[in-house]
Amino acid sequence: MHCPNCDADVPAHHKTCPNCKTMLKASERDPVANRAAGPARRAAATTADSADLAAGNVRLAQQLAEARQQQAATREILRVIGESHTDVQPVFETLAENAVRLCGAEHASIWRVDGQLLRVVVTYNVSAERRAFIERSL
Repeated sequence: MHCPNCDADVPAHHKTCPNCKTMLKASERDPVANRAAGPARRAAATTADSADLAAGNVRLAQQLAEARQQQAATREILRVIGESHTDVQPVFETLAENAVRLCGAEHASIWRVDGQLLRVVVTYNVSAERRAFIERSL
């Protein structure tokens, strides 16, 4: 029989593995039961390992897709910054649009402090009525 911990050969009458001192269960010490259960146990372990690997691959694929979206948004923002030497409005519009896309939001707004007041710099996916209401409320 084999030790489940270190896979060493263990005489059938031993209760512990001579190499790693692991206590062997009665079912592990019974060579007939161990032979019958061995392939099924190995198959179950292989199936569990495959499931863990598949779940890990799904997580990695999701992380990769998210990283690519973030890189694309950053690239677009940097492009707009490079093209807008004096006008920052297109930069704010691009920031708001990409924030909505990356965060899965419905809309966005960017504000700036003007003395004691907040001023709306840009809104994205906000109705004209709502934007007018926001501007009147401040």
